[in-house]
Amino acid sequence: MTQWSVTVVRGADALPEPALRLLEQREQANFEFGHIWYRNLIGTVFGQDPTVRFYLLWREQEVAAILPLHAERTLLGWKVRALSNFYTTLYEPALAHGVAAEQLALLLQQVKRDFRGLASLTLNPLDQSAPAYPVLRRAMSLAPSGVAITVRLHPEDHDTLVGTDTDAAHPGGEFILGGRPIRVIADASLSPGDAMADYAATTIDASLTTAMARVREVLSA
Repeated sequence: MTQWSVTVVRGADALPEPALRLLEQREQANFEFGHIWYRNLIGTVFGQDPTVRFYLLWREQEVAAILPLHAERTLLGWKVRALSNFYTTLYEPALAHGVAAEQLALLLQQVKRDFRGLASLTLNPLDQSAPAYPVLRRAMSLAPSGVAITVRLHPEDHDTLVGTDTDAAHPGGEFILGGRPIRVIADASLSPGDAMADYAATTIDASLTTAMARVREVLSA
């Protein structure tokens, strides 16, 4: 039986060789997924921030997944985010071949243990067409049965999907799906086609709007 384990590394320079190999592979797809990018990002933006962490999922002696994060303590609790900044155009956890959502969820569970009173976990900007996206989405959806999920949509998309909030069939856009309560609400801050899903203090951005806005700003500078 394959043995899975999780370790946490603080800082890019402390990453073990198996983690560097995985990041090197991912760098072939996008330089923002590589070790050099993260090392420079930490050096220029985050400095000695103690909340910068790389969550490593080990499959026996090899690193099978890496989730780079940083956090901020607020009055509402810890807000954990992808290790990125305004100029990051894409963010993606590094996944080796064969990693399933059930294993990736081990990293998310460790994050929640490390940041007690977690207020939110936001990972963006994500590419919905990337192979890692459905695995990450599934891992983030592994919430206990009965935990409510809120899906936020642009108002026009909301009305198209569930009607107005006064719809008697689904008041407030409330549904039961697979025994789990789902509430679909309108959010005017989103663009048409965007969606944000929130559950158990976790948020996943199903949108490329933010990333593309950053690209346009950089190119026009």
